[in-house]
Amino acid sequence: MKLLTRNMSAGAALALAFFGALTQPALAGTVLDLPALGANDTVIWGVPAPDTNQFTVLSAGGLSVTLSEPNSNFERTQQYPPGGWDGNFPAGTFLITPQEPSGPVTFTFAAPIQGFGLTIDDAYNNSFTGTIQAFNGTTSLGTYSTTLFDTLLFLGVLDATANITSVQVSTTNITSNDNFAFGNLSLLDSTGTGSSPGSSTPEPASAGMLLAGLTGLAIIRRQLGRR
Repeated sequence: MKLLTRNMSAGAALALAFFGALTQPALAGTVLDLPALGANDTVIWGVPAPDTNQFTVLSAGGLSVTLSEPNSNFERTQQYPPGGWDGNFPAGTFLITPQEPSGPVTFTFAAPIQGFGLTIDDAYNNSFTGTIQAFNGTTSLGTYSTTLFDTLLFLGVLDATANITSVQVSTTNITSNDNFAFGNLSLLDSTGTGSSPGSSTPEPASAGMLLAGLTGLAIIRRQLGRR
């Protein structure tokens, strides 16, 4: 009977280990371009941003996104021509710019999302470094930085599951009294028109671990039945 007890404990521990591995938060990875993000939702700056350091918008899919910048207010601008932003966006693109040069700008989501991306630009076509950091609550899921000169810079993160509750974007090495602007937000979330992160098919590795855990429990059940 003691041997059976030990076998049950080992088998149960193995099964719990497999199930526990499935519940660990995934680490978000960097995304180099918009197609790799696979976005199914977007925020388009069709209306002026309020002259405040925090405001909330709804994505096309109905997700609430709150933007905050502790050091300055936001404003909407437009790429020249006809607007006054002398950057690298397509002509006429509406943009949001924080009035403090480097940020950080935090994007907080009403529900966790799986992916986020945006394109940023320097006001005077100088070299600069853009940094993006994703969070699950207060836990960082990863930080990524890229440096470019006189061109648009895409920053994006993609998680294996919908774990991203907020994203922070900042810049460095921008000329004194300069600032940056960002275009539309691209999102991969459960409110968009594409596949829902919450209902996605398990990855092969996760499915394998789940099957192994269920098999271990079945073996334990058979052993108990024989006893």
